[in-house]
Amino acid sequence: MKQASALTRSLLASHQLLYADLYTLTLIAVDPGASSGGYGYGDGPPPPVQLFYTDADQNLTYNGNTYRCTHPAVSRTGTKCSLDLSVDTVEVSIFGSAADLVLGVPFPQFAFNGGFDGATVSIDRCFMPIYGDTSAGVVNLFFGNVSEVKPSRTAVVLTVSSQFELLNLDMPRNLLSPGCIHSLFDAGCTLTQAHYAAYDTVTAATTGVISSTGLGLPAGYFTQGTIMLTSGADTGATATIRLHTLANGVNTFALVAPMNAAPHVGDNFTAFPGCDKTMATCSNRFGNLQNFRGWPFVPSPTAST
Repeated sequence: MKQASALTRSLLASHQLLYADLYTLTLIAVDPGASSGGYGYGDGPPPPVQLFYTDADQNLTYNGNTYRCTHPAVSRTGTKCSLDLSVDTVEVSIFGSAADLVLGVPFPQFAFNGGFDGATVSIDRCFMPIYGDTSAGVVNLFFGNVSEVKPSRTAVVLTVSSQFELLNLDMPRNLLSPGCIHSLFDAGCTLTQAHYAAYDTVTAATTGVISSTGLGLPAGYFTQGTIMLTSGADTGATATIRLHTLANGVNTFALVAPMNAAPHVGDNFTAFPGCDKTMATCSNRFGNLQNFRGWPFVPSPTAST
């Protein structure tokens, strides 16, 4: 239900009124113009920044904020009211130039930098007995999150989706599964990749298979891991290991996809192990069971007898 003040209801009943739309854009607490890659405001995130625009013929002041009618100018598509849980969208077009600054950054560049990503937009209609008198308050027409930004040199089109869109998120965030939800060497796994690096020299190779004889690790240790050439013409080339086998002291690495060129005999490489995300591998290969995030004992959805 839309909320309206007694004065607004009185104006609507009189059929003699003026109105204008007020746009409040609340940006997330980052500075997209910062060149350091951080917040750009010293230690910690800055407070949220709000921008105020109106489609009126003059600037309007409401709730202590000045809504600007030009530089930049603003317009939108229509809104609708419905009783279901459908996700409504509105396109808000903001017309600005390089002379219009947001946080010290020219308006078009601010949009290209991602300044409107994750912002919220509130569209309120202000009913006025005389133009400029906002004492009757506002009626909210739409509130949502910016889901798409289309910038150009002179305008930015924001696609704003109602917050019913959040109902489309999969929940819970971490689904129960037998395998670990972490990726090997990520922050949740906590292991350091460099500690598990193994070094050897190529003894034979094609674009899809590399062999060596210097590693003393069991078969399968490097399956789903990676291999990186560190010398020769292919220095820096990396590939994912599909299968690691060991026979008669020869390690064979079958690659997921062929390399652009076959390594040369004598080239050095570094290999990193893989993880199949099972509890046994986490415990026996890495000794990292305390950080295992799988649920191997959860019953399966179906069972046969």
